Amino acid sequence: MNTKPQVNNTYAVCCAITLMVLTITDCILTLKIVGRGAVELNPITAYFISLGNESFILGKLSLTCFSAMILLKYVGQRRAIINTIFTVAVLTFMAIVTYQTIMMVLP
Repeated sequence: MNTKPQVNNTYAVCCAITLMVLTITDCILTLKIVGRGAVELNPITAYFISLGNESFILGKLSLTCFSAMILLKYVGQRRAIINTIFTVAVLTFMAIVTYQTIMMVLP
């Protein structure tokens, strides 16, 4: 029986959900931008794109979901550091999606 108390960390869960939404947005924008002739510089993402749109979306979502699940698993033990990692990840994805949105607007 698990005797450790379960820690409720709503912040981390909200960040994980936000990351998934931002990842979906990133996938859509990436495919549109690559479709317009841009080159994906991230080698892992470029590999998934080379396998096709479905593989790209599945791969990107799987990596993000898996990472978020690992962080959520340990949030009770290292709350401050996990919350910091989530915050940095969300802010980074927000910056990426903002940059991609600007690229979509420019001719």
